[in-house]
Amino acid sequence: MKYKTDHVLTKEFLHDFCNWGKGRSICITVDIDWAPDYMLEDVAKLLEDVSPTFFATHDSPKSRELSKIFDFGIHPNVTVKVLLLKPIVSYSRV
Repeated sequence: MKYKTDHVLTKEFLHDFCNWGKGRSICITVDIDWAPDYMLEDVAKLLEDVSPTFFATHDSPKSRELSKIFDFGIHPNVTVKVLLLKPIVSYSRV
Protein backbone atom coordinates (compact mmCIF):
# COMPACT_ATOMS: atom_id res chain seq x y z
CA MET A 1 0.00 0.00 0.00
CA LYS A 2 1.38 3.37 -0.98
CA TYR A 3 0.37 5.31 2.13
CA LYS A 4 0.59 2.80 4.97
CA THR A 5 3.01 0.06 5.91
CA ASP A 6 2.76 -1.90 9.16
CA HIS A 7 0.45 0.74 10.68
CA VAL A 8 2.97 3.50 9.98
CA LEU A 9 2.22 6.37 7.63
CA THR A 10 4.59 6.62 4.70
CA LYS A 11 6.50 9.68 3.57
CA GLU A 12 4.28 9.82 0.49
CA PHE A 13 1.17 10.16 2.65
CA LEU A 14 2.77 12.88 4.77
CA HIS A 15 3.84 14.82 1.67
CA ASP A 16 0.59 14.36 -0.27
CA PHE A 17 -1.94 15.00 2.50
CA CYS A 18 -0.25 16.58 5.51
CA ASN A 19 1.80 19.39 3.98
CA TRP A 20 4.87 17.66 5.43
CA GLY A 21 8.13 19.48 4.77
CA LYS A 22 6.46 22.46 3.11
CA GLY A 23 6.12 24.63 6.22
CA ARG A 24 2.89 26.24 5.06
CA SER A 25 0.42 24.93 7.63
CA ILE A 26 0.07 25.47 11.34
CA CYS A 27 -2.75 23.89 13.33
CA ILE A 28 -4.00 25.76 16.36
CA THR A 29 -6.29 24.01 18.80
CA VAL A 30 -7.91 25.42 21.92
CA ASP A 31 -9.01 23.23 24.82
CA ILE A 32 -11.77 25.25 26.49
CA ASP A 33 -11.77 23.00 29.57
CA TRP A 34 -14.55 24.72 31.56
CA ALA A 35 -13.35 28.21 30.59
CA PRO A 36 -15.82 31.02 31.31
CA ASP A 37 -17.55 32.68 28.37
CA TYR A 38 -15.66 35.97 28.70
CA MET A 39 -12.40 34.06 28.22
CA LEU A 40 -13.76 32.22 25.17
CA GLU A 41 -14.68 35.57 23.66
CA ASP A 42 -11.18 36.97 24.29
CA VAL A 43 -9.48 33.93 22.73
CA ALA A 44 -11.84 34.02 19.73
CA LYS A 45 -10.99 37.68 19.10
CA LEU A 46 -7.29 36.97 19.45
CA LEU A 47 -7.39 34.05 16.98
CA GLU A 48 -10.13 35.15 14.58
CA ASP A 49 -7.72 35.43 11.63
CA VAL A 50 -6.21 31.95 12.03
CA SER A 51 -9.37 29.85 12.43
CA PRO A 52 -8.52 27.58 15.38
CA THR A 53 -10.36 24.40 16.33
CA PHE A 54 -11.94 24.53 19.78
CA PHE A 55 -12.33 21.36 21.84
CA ALA A 56 -15.28 21.67 24.19
CA THR A 57 -15.73 20.01 27.56
CA HIS A 58 -18.97 21.79 28.35
CA ASP A 59 -21.90 23.63 26.84
CA SER A 60 -22.35 27.38 27.19
CA PRO A 61 -24.01 30.24 25.29
CA LYS A 62 -20.63 31.49 24.01
CA SER A 63 -19.42 28.06 22.89
CA ARG A 64 -22.65 27.58 20.93
CA GLU A 65 -22.17 31.01 19.31
CA LEU A 66 -18.54 30.32 18.45
CA SER A 67 -19.36 26.89 17.02
CA LYS A 68 -21.17 28.70 14.19
CA ILE A 69 -17.92 30.50 13.30
CA PHE A 70 -15.11 28.09 14.22
CA ASP A 71 -14.63 24.34 14.07
CA PHE A 72 -15.55 22.59 17.32
CA GLY A 73 -14.74 19.12 18.56
CA ILE A 74 -15.64 17.29 21.72
CA HIS A 75 -13.05 16.95 24.45
CA PRO A 76 -14.76 14.47 26.76
CA ASN A 77 -14.18 14.48 30.47
CA VAL A 78 -14.99 10.93 31.56
CA THR A 79 -14.77 11.28 35.31
CA VAL A 80 -17.64 9.75 37.26
CA LYS A 81 -19.01 13.12 38.35
CA VAL A 82 -19.15 14.47 34.79
CA LEU A 83 -20.74 11.31 33.42
CA LEU A 84 -23.75 12.08 35.58
CA LEU A 85 -24.21 15.49 33.95
CA LYS A 86 -26.19 16.17 30.78
CA PRO A 87 -23.94 15.51 27.75
CA ILE A 88 -23.42 18.30 25.22
CA VAL A 89 -24.00 15.91 22.30
CA SER A 90 -26.22 12.87 22.01
CA TYR A 91 -24.76 9.64 20.70
CA SER A 92 -26.63 6.75 19.18
CA ARG A 93 -25.34 3.29 18.41
CA VAL A 94 -25.32 2.29 14.77
